[in-house]
Amino acid sequence: MSITAAFTGTYCREEPAIREIVERTGCKYLTDADIVSKASCLSGLSEGKILKAFHAGMPVFNQFTHEKELSVAYLKLALARALSEDNILINGFTSLLIPSSITDMLRICIIADTKSRVSAAGESGMSVRDAIRMLHKDHEDRATWVKGILEKDDPWDFSLYDMVLPTDKMTNEEIGGLVAETLKRDIFKRSSVTTKAIQDFVLASRIEAALIKEGHCYVTAEADAGAVTLTTNRNVLLLKHLERNLQETAVKVSGVEYVKTQVGKKFYKSDVAYQFDPEMPAVHGQFPLNDERQFVHMLSERVCLG
Repeated sequence: MSITAAFTGTYCREEPAIREIVERTGCKYLTDADIVSKASCLSGLSEGKILKAFHAGMPVFNQFTHEKELSVAYLKLALARALSEDNILINGFTSLLIPSSITDMLRICIIADTKSRVSAAGESGMSVRDAIRMLHKDHEDRATWVKGILEKDDPWDFSLYDMVLPTDKMTNEEIGGLVAETLKRDIFKRSSVTTKAIQDFVLASRIEAALIKEGHCYVTAEADAGAVTLTTNRNVLLLKHLERNLQETAVKVSGVEYVKTQVGKKFYKSDVAYQFDPEMPAVHGQFPLNDERQFVHMLSERVCLG
């Protein structure tokens, strides 16, 4: 077995379901807190600062410090290094940072209808009013994160996952059994292709961190066995001068053998920056929570056919 990436809503009674998966698969369990701790050690940033990357709001001086982008870069690096271990389950915001090039990963979404979540929050002593307010904030944080990382408006978009597992309609045993049986399939076994993809992810993450330290928070890196492609995602003046600076920074990173530069589709949109626009803080209520939304158990095509 290889990697399970779980993204869950709060108060979905997700913890018993996760425990069931861990018990049935014997996997190593990592949370956002684990990845944040590793990222803090790698970057020198405090865990508190890195945790702010998961919030919809933007740090006050982010346009000068690039704190949020740097936090995401080091979260990627910490995550990439953690992926070198086989048979792991990563639960949280950071699970969505794993690139699609790692093809033997099983992506799962554990969620429940709003009524069920409000009820679960009430069991912890929270009032209905406070529960709804908390769920709106939780939805806003997750929607902003998914929009910034994957350019999707809906954190519960089925296309992002191999499985949608509603805890209000499935038992923990059903969820754990389904995940464990699915992971036994050949398509989820660690392969040499995945090993290389993880190594490339590590290198690309190191490069992005180096670039952001130099102020280039609108550039993404892709690596292919030492060959690196840097993509500029914001309209800039003196592009050739910028590209020379990017190349000079990237070649200093150990493992880089060749660097090419290009502009991305966002280069032609002067009001869009890489991942998180520091001049466009999230507006409360921008991502409304649909109280009537119903979630059903769904499987992706590759799980059904694999």
